[in-house]
Amino acid sequence: MVRLTVDLITKNGPGHNKRRPDETVPQYLSRLTHLYLQEKSIDKLDAIPLCKNLSVLYLYDNFIEKIENLEFAPKLEHLYLQNNQVRRLENLNSLTKLTKLFIGGNCVKVLEGLENIDYLNELQIENQELPSGEKLIFDPRTLSNLVQSLTVLNISGNNLDTLTEIGSLRNLQDLNASNNLLNDMKEMTILLKCWPHLFKLNLSGNPLCQKNKYRERIIVLAPNIQILDEKEIKELSRQFLQNWKMSKEVYKHRAESNEFHSESLHAELPPINNMNQMPTYVMPEHRRKQLISSGLAKHRSFLSGKAVKASSLNNKAMVEHGSRYGMQPIHVYKNRINHFFTSENNLLLKQQQHPSPNGIHLTPIQRKPTYLHEDFVLSPKDQI
Repeated sequence: MVRLTVDLITKNGPGHNKRRPDETVPQYLSRLTHLYLQEKSIDKLDAIPLCKNLSVLYLYDNFIEKIENLEFAPKLEHLYLQNNQVRRLENLNSLTKLTKLFIGGNCVKVLEGLENIDYLNELQIENQELPSGEKLIFDPRTLSNLVQSLTVLNISGNNLDTLTEIGSLRNLQDLNASNNLLNDMKEMTILLKCWPHLFKLNLSGNPLCQKNKYRERIIVLAPNIQILDEKEIKELSRQFLQNWKMSKEVYKHRAESNEFHSESLHAELPPINNMNQMPTYVMPEHRRKQLISSGLAKHRSFLSGKAVKASSLNNKAMVEHGSRYGMQPIHVYKNRINHFFTSENNLLLKQQQHPSPNGIHLTPIQRKPTYLHEDFVLSPKDQI
């Protein structure tokens, strides 16, 4: 296997940054800012004290099992360690200026060891080789330190069934949680409110994506997301879905309001215990007298208008003529009026009245069906 040494660096320098003939090794190493050592079969890291200005280190696709001896590069900002055999995140506290860490495709079980890295804004820790039935674990101390700085996080392919632990990362802008075991839409609804700056989200490959109207619901819940599952969200589609949500809420509010008023009205109505007990409106005394007086006056006017024609007929013909046009003799109307007052007074004495603001009393009247036609009490359809 191969170790990271000075000889390896000087022999494998990139074409645009090779050592010049008149340049010493210390001079060459001191001016290096980028090291490209990917796919070199490196399995162990040695300290290179002379590389003090190193800012980017490419070590992906090697056989590194342990992160060590990186104290020589205090200015390191980007570290690429994908597809190695790293089992633990350690010995990174000296890299206080690190902003990007790529550690995907290794064997890391716990996200830890980043308590002293205050400027890390991108973390790629996807597709870890985990034992069967286990998932990636998040150290609370590390998450607490990343709350302010982390904006890009890739945790795809790590057997995660919940994202509640990373809900505290309120400055996330790009989250890739694809190919996990996420299945709770209610949890996602809450978490999306915790990430107000999120504009790119990838949840593809989760059971959650099979739920009804998954994409539409995510778009409505997170108005800032521009790219969902690697597909851009068109503004026209977003506006349509938002209008659909608003109309649905209005309909729901109206349904609840109608149900409330229906229950209130039902509570105010007197109970009806059987089919023979029916609610009717009993007219106030003064209004009954007005209607009766008005009816009699109209009847007398009608009869006086027909007086000339009626004088030429005998009493029998007059009765027949009046019946033909719906008229009745005066004594018939008087009998009905007396019966009206008698029926009304009896009902008022027997029944309990319920006052209301408009002066009409809603009273349950107990009658036998065969005598309903004899009562002169106004029903709701006949009230004036």
